[in-house]
Amino acid sequence: MPKTGKRRTVPIPASLVPELKRVIGNRPDNELVFRTARGHSLRANNWRVREFNAAVKAAKLNVEGLTPHKLRHSAASLAIAAGAGLKPGEVLRPWRRVRLLAAG
Repeated sequence: MPKTGKRRTVPIPASLVPELKRVIGNRPDNELVFRTARGHSLRANNWRVREFNAAVKAAKLNVEGLTPHKLRHSAASLAIAAGAGLKPGEVLRPWRRVRLLAAG
């Protein structure tokens, strides 16, 4: 459940569907998409230390303080620069306050 306590739909590019189908396999619809090797929910700090930080290092990204949150904002900024609208839902994440995106 998201931190707001409300479920939401997150759009994904069609190109990700085959990969996600491979990851999900034959799991029931109510199963987690992203989970630990034991099938439990991911904990943000564990995932960040084990997966994200390792991926940043493997990609040789020498960016001080890089976080998944900063990448999300960067992706939204790039989408806006490429012509995406500023209405909620028109960028990668449905922010409730569009002015927060436009202020930066």
